[in-house]
Order: sequence, then C-alpha cells, then structure tokens
Amino acid sequence: MKILLIEDPSTASSIVYNTLVSEGYDAPVKVNSHDDIFRKASDASADLIVVNVEEPDNKMLKQLKTINEIYPVPVVIFSMKGESDVIQSAVQAGVSAFIIDGLSEKRIKPVLNVALARFNNYEKLRDELAKTKETLANRKTIEKAKGLIMQQRHCTEDEAYNLLRKLAMDRNQKLSEVANSLIELSSLLIHDKTLNDLMPT
Repeated sequence: MKILLIEDPSTASSIVYNTLVSEGYDAPVKVNSHDDIFRKASDASADLIVVNVEEPDNKMLKQLKTINEIYPVPVVIFSMKGESDVIQSAVQAGVSAFIIDGLSEKRIKPVLNVALARFNNYEKLRDELAKTKETLANRKTIEKAKGLIMQQRHCTEDEAYNLLRKLAMDRNQKLSEVANSLIELSSLLIHDKTLNDLMPT
C-alpha cells in the first residue's frame, strides 16, 4: 500500500511515520502540508493519505476534495484541534476519519483499518448506485426506442423489442446503444423511410 503522509513543517520525528513503518507498511512518502498536495498524491499514486497537522486549513481540504473527485482514495486526518466548520468541510472533502487530539501509537493502525473498511464499503455502495442508475437510464432509453419503432412500424411492443434486439445482434452492440442511436437519429428529424431502412425486417 502506497501511503502519502502530510505533516506540518514544524512536526518533529513523526510518531505516525515510525508507527506505520513498524507495523509493516511501506515507508510513507512524506510531504509538507504547505506543498501542492494534489500533485504529490498523483506523483506518489497514493492508496492512502494520512494527515498529521495541528488543524487542516481550507486550502488543504480543497485539495483533498479535488483528489477524491478525480481518483477516490481513503484519507485519515489526525488533528490537534477541529472546529465544527472544519470537520464539516473535511466530511465534504471525502475524509474517511477525522481524529482530534487522539494521536497515539496504539490507535494509529486501528484507525487506519476502520477508515479503509469504511472507504471500501462506501465505494462499493457508490458503484452499486452508479450501476443502478445506469440500468434505469438504459431501460428508459430502450422504452423510448421501442415507442419510436411502434410508431414507425405500427407494430406491437413485443414486435418492436424483437426488432430492436435483432438490430443489436446484427451490429454486435448492446441493446441500449442501438436504442440510443435510434433516438439520436429520430431527433435529427430524418425521413421516416431512412429510419425504417436502419431496422431489420
């Protein structure tokens, strides 16, 4: 696991760094909290970001949010203090765990494990939601395409579906892709005969 460790310039010998190494993690890539975190995370291809600062500022939280929008990665913040608005911004940035004034060797690994589990569960739910939305969108597209075929051919819904399915098989495309193509062609107001020529008999 590639870890990016972000710390304040004033941070002395890092308890986080030493604990991660002693627990068997690969040596973290250490960066200054004032650096370009987005670029550092990208260069390091980080699988996990650990932040150890007095308190994350808005600039850092914005960069963490950008990172999570482009390539989601679990983020754990150890902070000496945290106002409610800072915590809220951290949550919006996609931070998996925000620990206030609770940094100790014994807590670091359990906190990381919980954060990773929470992140993986969230990503699984997000993937399932995206697939559900895609499925519903595809069904809506297919239904609309069937309606167009029924109008063009004056046929039943089953006949329209079979025509659409045959066209998808002939083109070696997904049913939703063919349906979307028919809808796009229809929106261009092409002649009815041209649309009919695209569909199998």
